Amino acid sequence: MKKTYTHPIVGDVLIVKGLSLRTLRLSVNHSRGVRLSIPWHVTYSTALKFLESKIEWVAEAILRQREKASKSDELPANGTEIKTQAGTIVFTYSNSEPPLKKVKVRTIDNKREIIFDNTISAKELKSAVVKILRKDAAALLPARLSELAALYGFSYGKLTLRNNVSNWGSCSARKNINLNIHLIRLPRELSDYVLLHELAHLKHRNHGPEFHRLLDSLCGGREKELSKQLRKSSPRHF
Repeated sequence: MKKTYTHPIVGDVLIVKGLSLRTLRLSVNHSRGVRLSIPWHVTYSTALKFLESKIEWVAEAILRQREKASKSDELPANGTEIKTQAGTIVFTYSNSEPPLKKVKVRTIDNKREIIFDNTISAKELKSAVVKILRKDAAALLPARLSELAALYGFSYGKLTLRNNVSNWGSCSARKNINLNIHLIRLPRELSDYVLLHELAHLKHRNHGPEFHRLLDSLCGGREKELSKQLRKSSPRHF
């Protein structure tokens, strides 16, 4: 069951009741707005009191996400580089006449040069980057996942590569694995950590003690260390 409440400070808040929910959960997303998920037995008046207790956090989160969205519309500086496991992506600003009107990509060995001018939007540049990352990911990640699965005796179903902004990977109940194409931007040992994380979910669906013991053994006792390093990176930024 869904209901929209208009708060005088933060605007519309979507309140969602669910039978499977156990706790009140508040989230803020720049494109989807503010969402408050509540267990079925919780009353709307209780939900609104909870929202009010968190309203400063919600307002700050909205402001931070607006600032991020504004920055994401800015064009990269000339010479900006993105390192991937397959090479380097570099942005080159062009002053050529007539205007380019569309992004150009030039490949020299393992260097991919994205050429643009002020007629090109940030959205078009991101699309060019995603296209390159998708190609790099398709060339490296399936083979690496297969290699690790064979090494440690795992068997999985279908592999899908996605352009996600919220997670690095997932494993379904049908043993299908999804991997984020942005893994290709991580150092090899961190992308391997994510692949091993998803393989471990083939045996343990949750994040309980048995799962962590298995993953730690697969990582040579470095699970906590690698997890801490991974938290410093985000699929949102490139």
